[in-house]
Amino acid sequence: MHKMQNLHPNNFDLQKLNEELTCMAMIYALLEDYTNFTSSVLLLGTLDKTKLQDAFHAKETNCQHHTVCMLLCIGVQDGLFI
Repeated sequence: MHKMQNLHPNNFDLQKLNEELTCMAMIYALLEDYTNFTSSVLLLGTLDKTKLQDAFHAKETNCQHHTVCMLLCIGVQDGLFI
């Protein structure tokens, strides 16, 4: 146990542990559809709650934009926007 504790950074405390656990829970809660997203988030190197939240917001924004574009394309194909 002591060897594991020596691997922690000097400023690692209970608050940082809780933040990492929160991040891990957020990532673990994602569905299988988000496997690529999960992989890219884990490449960030550190589990920082703010960075993770930013990544979630960016993913949500990109998905919403993609959905709007797809609906517009379907509407154009169906002649709704002529």
